[in-house]
Amino acid sequence: MAKKRKPPEPSRVHPDLKGFAIHVDPLGEIRMNRSVEEISQFLKNHMYVSQL
Repeated sequence: MAKKRKPPEPSRVHPDLKGFAIHVDPLGEIRMNRSVEEISQFLKNHMYVSQL
């Protein structure tokens, strides 16, 4: 008898990125529901990058 698997838990998402979706279409192009500039601004505000 096979073990029953638990359903996967939903991913934790930052509130500013709630509803963000990314897909690859049949031609291999990446489709997003937010602009690259918007994502870049989010990363700029929330990520620390140390300079070497």
